[in-house]
Amino acid sequence: MKDVKQAARSFGNHYAVIYEQVFASIRYGFLKKRNHPKQYRICHLSENALSSLGAMNLQENSERGESVILVVQKLPPANPIITIQRILRESGKIGLKCHLYLMLDDNVPSFSLDNNLYREQIDREMTVNVLRKGKWGSYYKLPVPKSIHEEVDQLVTFVNHPTEVDLKFIGLNPVVRELGKEEASTVLDYSGISLSGHNVMGIAYKPKGFGRNLSLDPIFQWTVPPSFPLIGAAALPSAYLMAHVIMDKILRVPIKKTAFILNGQTPIGIACISLCLNMGYDVFATVPNKAARKLLMILFPEMSESHITDHNNEDFYVPVMFATGGIGADIIISDLPRRQMLVAWKCIGEFGCFVNLNEETMDHNAPLPMGRFNECNGYYSFKQSSLKDLPKEHKLRLHALVSESLASGRIVHIPHQILDTDNLNQLPRSVELITEQGGKLILDVSNDCTGKKTHKPTREKRNGLNGHSEWIANGDAHQTYIILTETAGKAVNIIDWLLERGVKKIVMATLDMRGGESAIRKINNSTIKHDAMFLMVSNDMMKTASGVKKLLGKAERLGKISTILAISLDEHVDILSNVGDELKQLKNDCSLINIQAATSTYESDDMVTIVCSDDVDCSHALGQAMTDPDKTATYVVSSKIENRLNDSAPGACEKLTDYLPSSIHELEEMGADLCLRDSQIDIRNSAEFLYTPSLSPRTATEIDDVLPVFIVPAFCQTQLKPLISKLIYPCYVAHVHPEAGSTEQVASHLLESMLKIQRRGPYTLVGETWSGGLAILLAKLLTDAKLEVSLFLLQGVPQRFLSLLPPRESLNAHLIKLLFELDDEKNPEVFEEPDETKRLDKVVESLPFNKDFLRRSFKAIQRQIESLKSSQDHSISLNNDIFLMEVSRFCKLSVIEVETMSEKRGQLVKIDCENYKKMLSNPQLSAKIAEEAPFTW
Repeated sequence: MKDVKQAARSFGNHYAVIYEQVFASIRYGFLKKRNHPKQYRICHLSENALSSLGAMNLQENSERGESVILVVQKLPPANPIITIQRILRESGKIGLKCHLYLMLDDNVPSFSLDNNLYREQIDREMTVNVLRKGKWGSYYKLPVPKSIHEEVDQLVTFVNHPTEVDLKFIGLNPVVRELGKEEASTVLDYSGISLSGHNVMGIAYKPKGFGRNLSLDPIFQWTVPPSFPLIGAAALPSAYLMAHVIMDKILRVPIKKTAFILNGQTPIGIACISLCLNMGYDVFATVPNKAARKLLMILFPEMSESHITDHNNEDFYVPVMFATGGIGADIIISDLPRRQMLVAWKCIGEFGCFVNLNEETMDHNAPLPMGRFNECNGYYSFKQSSLKDLPKEHKLRLHALVSESLASGRIVHIPHQILDTDNLNQLPRSVELITEQGGKLILDVSNDCTGKKTHKPTREKRNGLNGHSEWIANGDAHQTYIILTETAGKAVNIIDWLLERGVKKIVMATLDMRGGESAIRKINNSTIKHDAMFLMVSNDMMKTASGVKKLLGKAERLGKISTILAISLDEHVDILSNVGDELKQLKNDCSLINIQAATSTYESDDMVTIVCSDDVDCSHALGQAMTDPDKTATYVVSSKIENRLNDSAPGACEKLTDYLPSSIHELEEMGADLCLRDSQIDIRNSAEFLYTPSLSPRTATEIDDVLPVFIVPAFCQTQLKPLISKLIYPCYVAHVHPEAGSTEQVASHLLESMLKIQRRGPYTLVGETWSGGLAILLAKLLTDAKLEVSLFLLQGVPQRFLSLLPPRESLNAHLIKLLFELDDEKNPEVFEEPDETKRLDKVVESLPFNKDFLRRSFKAIQRQIESLKSSQDHSISLNNDIFLMEVSRFCKLSVIEVETMSEKRGQLVKIDCENYKKMLSNPQLSAKIAEEAPFTW
């Protein structure tokens, strides 16, 4: 179309143009149908927008759903994004559909529905409209560009030619994506030219932390075979070294030789396949895709195509079991996640050896069924980072084994992809692709290494490409950094972040020290580990202008103040104001960075603002702010899902019905399950845990191998099926008899049931919504018995639900009314019965469903809610690990509240989803339980 507006008019003026763009000679337009007629209420806001909103008294004078146009005709404050979000949030809370017009130009005409300048924009029905330089637009939440991995982009800078080798190429292992996660050094391959002029290759180590150079292993170095180019040589050392470490551990039985290599397209997988084929093994392998399968067929034409399967398919193990007549493989080498690893474990033959290379399963102690050990099988795990700490004698032996492989001429050329240092921004995706498709990523450092000894990189070069890489203290390391925080717990991660980047002097003041002992211990341990200085000053210094002045003076004695970071001082804007005033008096150039929640009202042109909630990682924004602290900027850090939820429902609130059955069918299904389980438990017990199928292949008789998960449901297991179906552990769900006694008696009987199923700890206990109080009581009984337990509460903090309940005297009537509302063909006459018992009977009798099931469901709901109300005066004070799993949009808990719930570890996990039922299906929930659930060998 030549003219989008003209085309819109051709539709009878029923469409407004939202967006248009030209591609070559073609013009495209995005049209939106106008909703006429529509009445708008126009309100003009002053510069102090929030005060204007309050003065308008919108809640009294407006109906919910009314469309309101809010006009701001003066210049916005320093942080317009925050102001816009706040206006939309506040108006949304009272149910108004708000359209905000922000006028940044001078001499704009008065706002009027009849003015075409505004009429076109109104027809578009955009939420935020900004007029700037004569054009309409909006503020977008532009994300801080994510750098490549926090240490990899510093790798080139810190190569610094070792005296014995001129490095040309560095081989990056897939584990580089997690570089810096652990204390151990990262293993890298290298190739280069020695002082004698020979091409050499070997193993290098990059210690954790910034500014620390590579070191070459003096034993693990080999001369590159003449047939190998220097580039390809950088793909070999660690792969063949790990392959020989694995094969050296294995007891090889010459009668039968079958090897099963999982993830065979990786460098280590390729090397293992090569060694096994040379030793005469019948080799089977798995790959993640067709490209990797094709690669193995090219590298190893002697392998049968049927021997290579896709480990994403559930039957990937069938060929190896069929070929061995169901006996299984002699060697299994796996670096797959726990689910595939457990399946592969069942394929190990008698006297076989299973080698696990997947570091995630090692770190999280993936449960390993013990039954296979009855057949004299062996299990080994080995981290690549452990190569550095091997004894010298072992290193010499491995060096000799790799040398034999090189001399044999049967070394396989491992495919590789070259990445030069000018394209480091492609690194994360390149590592991912090369790992999936097979081979190794090689970093070409030959040009950048030239003259590194004499040439000092610029700050921009040290900090990476385009100024968007991770910040390092470097020359600022011995300057002083001040942390002003509400609680010590909120500063732990940021202090760790500073120490890892070379900061050596930190001064901290906190407003509230309650429950902060654990956080202070962590900070002290980190400063000792990094050989840094940490000074904690009196909290009184933060509260007054004179105190702030003394604080800065004390910090300045340690060294020049570089940066002040204010953390979660949202309700203490006077502190920020005092700090800002004192900074103006300082002679040196000091930066102020304020990390605050979106609800903060403090704004200033003299600081950098990072807007994020307590549980969101703001390190990328902080790194960007520290890299260029002179720029006054606002960073809004949040997930896309969170933004979408907040935008669509800014006034979202919980209702009692969100945690009750949503239909009569659901109520009947719940009643049927409850009646069935009533018949399964001993009448002498008021409550009992009953086995419920999950992903775990274990049966009740095999429970000793893998510890179960005990779940206390709100009513019964039917609503928890989406979660249970994703758990990899055996599951036992509590059932409470309808004639059960007190909550204390129920908890006591559940404890007896748990001890019959699992004789010793540690235990994993899950409580949800209405059952949170019972789960907390059961956890206390376990800890009182000196038993270890990890408690997961799924929206299960009792105080939350007490606020949703009606008064005690109207509770039954309210529940009956909710039940009545579920019926699509309800008869209002049945609700006129004054007696509650008879009213319930009439409501139930009027429904075309199983009456006994409905009554049983109602009794379970009534009992659980009454039980919760009886515990309303009890606070949460535990002596075990507690994990609070919350729907992020409804969560009102603070970090300090979570810390005070337990003397041990307390963690708040917010899950971005629409409601609680969606949270039960969210894989993040089941993954967190699987990750944190304790187990024992």
